[in-house]
Amino acid sequence: MKLTKSLEDYIEAAYLVKKEKGAIRLKDVAKKVCVELPSANQAMKRLAERGLVEYEKYELIKLTEEGERAGSSVYRKHQVLFDFLTKILKVDEKTASEEACCMEHYLSSKTIDKLTNFIKKQKGY
Repeated sequence: MKLTKSLEDYIEAAYLVKKEKGAIRLKDVAKKVCVELPSANQAMKRLAERGLVEYEKYELIKLTEEGERAGSSVYRKHQVLFDFLTKILKVDEKTASEEACCMEHYLSSKTIDKLTNFIKKQKGY
């Protein structure tokens, strides 16, 4: 299932909040994505419609198995791109994080796998 860039940001944020805090609250997702609660609420409704989260207003958010995979996939792409930009190209971390966030939405998993292998082959990594 193809998600918009915006929904990918939200599912990644939910995934990271779960990893960091164990429970996913709407306010934590909104903070991570830098939006107000009504925007995050609408995004969670759309993700629930797609079967990626279980969401009821004022309740904890739960990732479905598919949501967990989607969040993990977007996060993995971000990390690989961040590593490439910082370790190989020596881009500063702030810029690398911002640019990895932009690029993660456009590269396929196949390309990310190849980039991962490239990084691993570099001396010292």
